[in-house]
Amino acid sequence: MKKIFLLVISLFLFSINAFGEIKVKVYKNMTFENINSKSNGRQVVGVGVLELTCDEEDMGSKIRLDFLKKGYITNRKNWIEIKKFHVEEKDKIFILNSKVKHIKFYGVIDRNDIGKDTDQGDLIEGKYVGATPVLLSIYEKELTK
Repeated sequence: MKKIFLLVISLFLFSINAFGEIKVKVYKNMTFENINSKSNGRQVVGVGVLELTCDEEDMGSKIRLDFLKKGYITNRKNWIEIKKFHVEEKDKIFILNSKVKHIKFYGVIDRNDIGKDTDQGDLIEGKYVGATPVLLSIYEKELTK
């Protein structure tokens, strides 16, 4: 009986799979600069930085980042609708080679939507916080033979 018990316990202990963990957080909040300048463009682009951290087991995994098309952010004075979130093409699909990776993401707003609710353009510039909708797809790392 003791042998069967020890056999079951040893099989249980050796059959536990270790799962890694990949975390995504906003490393630098989205900032908009030069909104009040008299440039010819109709769109204003904000830049932020995402930080991906992973365990040793997940290094070498293939990651794909997708964003929802629209979102809202605030600087505690105004709400702004982001028309489009995106990252650079090289960062849409990549392989995790290190434990920490920083990725720039961009948000596009329409210049015509900025002054609708405010009289002062200075309220728009600055640091914005809000929900950034990120869809993270994780593909298992390739097995080497």
